[in-house]
Amino acid sequence: MNFEMARLDNIDEMLKIEKKSFASHWNRQTFLDEFSADNGHYVVAKESSRIVGYSGFRYVLDEGHITTLAVHPKFRKKGVGTKIIERLIADAKEKGLKKLFLEVRQSNSPAQKIYKRWGFKVIDRRREYYQHPVEDALVMQNDNF
Repeated sequence: MNFEMARLDNIDEMLKIEKKSFASHWNRQTFLDEFSADNGHYVVAKESSRIVGYSGFRYVLDEGHITTLAVHPKFRKKGVGTKIIERLIADAKEKGLKKLFLEVRQSNSPAQKIYKRWGFKVIDRRREYYQHPVEDALVMQNDNF
C-alpha cells in the first residue's frame, strides 16, 4: 500500500467509498472545501492504482482534528485503517502538531480499538452528534506521539 496526497481528481473515487461507509456522508463540495483549505491535510491509501481508503485532518497552531477516515468495505479488516492512522500521526509530527483529536461513533468499536492502539483516549462525549441514526460521539485525543 502506498500513500499520496489527496487531489481533486481523487474525489469521485473517494465519494464512492464515502457513500458506502457513512449514512450521513460528505458531498463533492465538502471535499472541495477541505482540499482547498490552507490548514487541511488529506491523504489517499492506494493498492495498485485503486484508492482503498483516505483520511485527513485540519490543524491550527499545534493541534489537529481528524475530520474523516474511510476504508472501502472490501479492504476492511486488512490493516488499512491502522496504516492510515499511522500515516496521519507521522504527518502530524512532521507538521509539529502536539495533539490530535477526532470523533467516533459510540458503537464503532473496531475504529475505537485502532485509535486506542495508536494512543488515543476518550476525553468527552458529544450527545446526538451523529445522525442517521442519531448517536453520541466519543471525542478522542492523542497527545502522546
